[in-house]
Amino acid sequence: MKKLCQLFLLSAVLFSASGHSAMLVTVTGAGTDSCGDWILAEKSAGTPQFIYKTWVDGYLTGFNMSTIMEKDLLREKGLSEIYVLISEYCKKNPVKSIMMATNHIAVNVLAK
Repeated sequence: MKKLCQLFLLSAVLFSASGHSAMLVTVTGAGTDSCGDWILAEKSAGTPQFIYKTWVDGYLTGFNMSTIMEKDLLREKGLSEIYVLISEYCKKNPVKSIMMATNHIAVNVLAK
């Protein structure tokens, strides 16, 4: 139920920010893991970290494609800098999902 609420909140943020009607979307994969998992993976620097970063890359690419007429979100900041921003968010919000962290960075940092 918690994940469903998070997904609904995300869809409301995404579509209200872009002027589209709100709708529920399903998010799958490593992005549904917690920010705490991101921080643990960051410390181990192994396969889980690669999986999380690859998921973030795909999410941001899709987000960027959906808003391409507004602004190229990935043009100004490199992925390394984005990963640092996600890590900072995750340290402050360890129980939130990686998807919520990535979306927060996309909407509140990259889109500005």
